[in-house]
Amino acid sequence: MDSSPPKYNGTQNPEEWLKEFRFFCLLRGIHEEHEMLELALLKIDNTIPIPKEGISSFSDLSNLLKDHVTYTLQCKVAFEELKGIKYNVDVNIVDFIAKFLSLCANSHVINVQDQKTCLVQACPDDVVRDIFINKIKKQPSMHRVIEIFHDTMTEYKSQIRYGSRVALKHVVTSQYLSHGKKHKPDPLRANLSEVFCSSWKRSENDVWIVTATYGQNKAPGDPIFFNSMIQLVHEKTREALFGDEGQLNLSGAWVWTLTDPRTNWIVQSHDLLHYDNPDYVMDGDIITLRHNLNKMSLQSHEFKNSDGNQEVIIHGDGQGDIHKVQ
Repeated sequence: MDSSPPKYNGTQNPEEWLKEFRFFCLLRGIHEEHEMLELALLKIDNTIPIPKEGISSFSDLSNLLKDHVTYTLQCKVAFEELKGIKYNVDVNIVDFIAKFLSLCANSHVINVQDQKTCLVQACPDDVVRDIFINKIKKQPSMHRVIEIFHDTMTEYKSQIRYGSRVALKHVVTSQYLSHGKKHKPDPLRANLSEVFCSSWKRSENDVWIVTATYGQNKAPGDPIFFNSMIQLVHEKTREALFGDEGQLNLSGAWVWTLTDPRTNWIVQSHDLLHYDNPDYVMDGDIITLRHNLNKMSLQSHEFKNSDGNQEVIIHGDGQGDIHKVQ
């Protein structure tokens, strides 16, 4: 059998505590309200004064508990937490919304416009906040606002951002852009180490970090638009994807140990290679990586290098299927 509810000491929500107490009484076969009320009064902490007369119903008791200073402080604390709450993509969104609505109730934020304002402030960053504001601007239903919040955050989680860890798969051969566990110097240029495509199964050597180019005013977490310039840093070796600046018909691709303009790449949608796509780069998009200086695109094919790995080169205008990266 369940144990009795804890003593009410001012830290619980009065309505929730009374509901739990009534539930306990019903489980014990106590159905008369006056009996429940007598028992409830015995479970209230001595620091909360109870008048000898005037408490004849649970409604009276609820009002009494809400008049106490501890409840006033509960509401203030809940409101401060509500103002500071932020959505974290690692948290289940149902849990987040349940907590948000609970804080709204506990802080007496019941007006739809006020709730919308608080939910806007809970957005993870300014970019997604602006998107969410535009979507809910004329929406009078809080139920619908919450649904829109869910959809917007689902899209947010799929955005590629500065600081994202990504694996780049060559679409035609389904192999991942890779590099060994350590720098393997090129025979002619020791600062260079070859990259390649080596496996259909992703490994730790296939992970790259999307970073801003030198001098860009971008913060980790900022979304990446198509036609943005980025660097790709190999997570294991901390070396950046590099391409030769010359206008060559065929040029290798390496990683590079130094900060250099030749490690800058333009992210383009393969379906829209011209500079006319305002959208964000999303997980699963098929892209082309165009070198910033020589304007040629990263590609791969089934030819093997001396180590038996699939070659990665920089060649062409990016319109062929062999330039597709996902």
